[in-house]
Amino acid sequence: MTRQDYIFKHAAEIVNQKARTAQTLQSQEARRLCIAAVAVFRNALFNIRSFATRTKQCKS
Repeated sequence: MTRQDYIFKHAAEIVNQKARTAQTLQSQEARRLCIAAVAVFRNALFNIRSFATRTKQCKS
């Protein structure tokens, strides 16, 4: 496992943990904000991962 894979794996674990936290929050507003933050972070993680993959392919 490369260092980059290790970082992405742990970032994904953090996102999943926050998603579980959002499900247990009592306040609807807090739950919505947490879910929105998780969605934004997941999207950013996907975009970074896609960019890293494309960059590797270009260098080959």
